[in-house]
Amino acid sequence: SDGRIALKIVHTDAVGTIMDRLCTLRALPEHTRQLALLCALFHDIGRFEQLCQYNTFLDHKSVDHAALGCQVLKEQEMLKKLAAQFAEEELEPVAAEIDAEHRFPTENFAKMAKVGFTGIGVPEEFGGSGGGMLEKVIAVSEFAKKCMSSAATLSIHLIAPHAILDFGTKEQKEK
Repeated sequence: SDGRIALKIVHTDAVGTIMDRLCTLRALPEHTRQLALLCALFHDIGRFEQLCQYNTFLDHKSVDHAALGCQVLKEQEMLKKLAAQFAEEELEPVAAEIDAEHRFPTENFAKMAKVGFTGIGVPEEFGGSGGGMLEKVIAVSEFAKKCMSSAATLSIHLIAPHAILDFGTKEQKEK
């Protein structure tokens, strides 16, 4: 619904296309082409986050978008490591039992809530853990490697806060 995001998506796609053409014209090897495309995309990560956090694409009115992109990537790598460790230590030991008994992973859900995974995507001002869709995907993906039941439960759980954030009243959001 935000025209700025739609324009930035078109821009990001164009940057990738141009980068691909340049690599093809220079006959660069595939691994170099992939790295060049990745660098082009990393640049725009900061722009999207800049819009989300500051409602602007202008560096002089917010932050350096390139530095912000690097910060976001670093935080996401930390989340990936934390989620992988949590999945291995907390979810995996009971995964087979939960699946064999065909039951809701109550104990795992409680552990996920205690650590803050169930609040991903909910702004901190409303008691959540912050983050966005990418952070949700990272956590659910890591959990799915060790306990699909817990990953599915978290994934489904994380749908409800979006409805409240998008359509709820201020009172509902604060609750």
